[in-house]
Amino acid sequence: MKIHWKVCFASFLLFAFLIPALAQDIEERVKTLETWMKEPPQYIKSYEGDKIKIGGELEFEFVKTQDDEDLPADNPIGRFQVDKLRLKAKVKARDDIEFRLTLDFEIDEVEIDEAYLTIEDIVVSGQEISLGLQDRFISDSIERLTEGSPMARTAFYRYPDLGIQYKGKYGSVYWCASVTNGLVLYKEEEEIDFDEEEIVTEIKLNTKQIGEDNDKRDKIIRDDTITKDPNVNKQVGIGLGLAPNLGDYGFLDVLVFGYFSKLCDNDLEALSTLPDAPDAEDNEDKTQGRYGANLAYTKDALEVYSQYVKAEDSFLLRHCWFVQASYKLDLGLRYLKAIQPLVRYGEYCTNRTPEPGTKKRRYLTWDRKRTTIALLNHIEERVILKLEYAINDEKTGGEKPKNDEFLAQLEYKF
Repeated sequence: MKIHWKVCFASFLLFAFLIPALAQDIEERVKTLETWMKEPPQYIKSYEGDKIKIGGELEFEFVKTQDDEDLPADNPIGRFQVDKLRLKAKVKARDDIEFRLTLDFEIDEVEIDEAYLTIEDIVVSGQEISLGLQDRFISDSIERLTEGSPMARTAFYRYPDLGIQYKGKYGSVYWCASVTNGLVLYKEEEEIDFDEEEIVTEIKLNTKQIGEDNDKRDKIIRDDTITKDPNVNKQVGIGLGLAPNLGDYGFLDVLVFGYFSKLCDNDLEALSTLPDAPDAEDNEDKTQGRYGANLAYTKDALEVYSQYVKAEDSFLLRHCWFVQASYKLDLGLRYLKAIQPLVRYGEYCTNRTPEPGTKKRRYLTWDRKRTTIALLNHIEERVILKLEYAINDEKTGGEKPKNDEFLAQLEYKF
């Protein structure tokens, strides 16, 4: 009986201390659960405990391309299509280390659009270094807003590049530098001449085109990065920018930049097929450079963007520029929060002379002008109906082709 009494007393003391502790633990758990129900975490965790955010983008559109008897389009008939299904992920190992991955899903393949690791606040605050596949830094301050691209973007930096980028800032001044695989310039392609039905050789940089329709008349001399076959000469980029806050007068961002590399022998061989071009064996000029400036100005609902790029590839000289303006009008309607009219004008010029006639259509020598008129309908913050009309004007050496384009696209970001 004596032993039994001691056991009962010890048990009583144990419960006397444990019950308040258990009650406190349960209370904390309930509070945590209530907080989570009100504001659930904006991330999930990986096996290693890293924070992961997942999102994406869906673009469903209708495209109608103007047809031309002399230069027929591949798809002149209006058509519906899923232009893009994109999945994005952000992974944070800690607050200053982040990995980003973007996957584009197409009918027959999955393509990696971006995959890079960023380390922030290196050495001092405001500096970061990124390693992997990502867009060039000259695209950071330019918002195209429309689905159709400015010709400068199409020609010079539409696709990401693989390498290292460094960015820093101090006050309103910022700077950028990069070392990347660079440009895979020209590849030879066999095409059928429309008139003679014979096999001819044309040079190009990529199979994709300026606008939405995949037709031969929209080809443009453009830079592209193909990570499976990088240029033997790496590309070095530098940029210096000024982004002051003008207070009541808005926000200004000006960036001057340059990219430098050397052409390889295959590039010179492909360049030699251009009209009036020197033979590759006689050409010792392997200079490759891209120089230009960005300008961005925003004030309230007004957004203005402009860019100039000059390109030098041996004897081939090109320059391209565009200016774009838009104004967002808030409506506050249930299914139409705001509308945003937009207009963009751009020109693309080369030092090559177009060859007249239809025997050999040298699309890559055409000078081009492009006017885009658009209305962005903001159904919701992440749902936009884009209505765009692109007016194309090419200097072909002959008659102007009819290849204007209309696009209606529903964009949903999640």
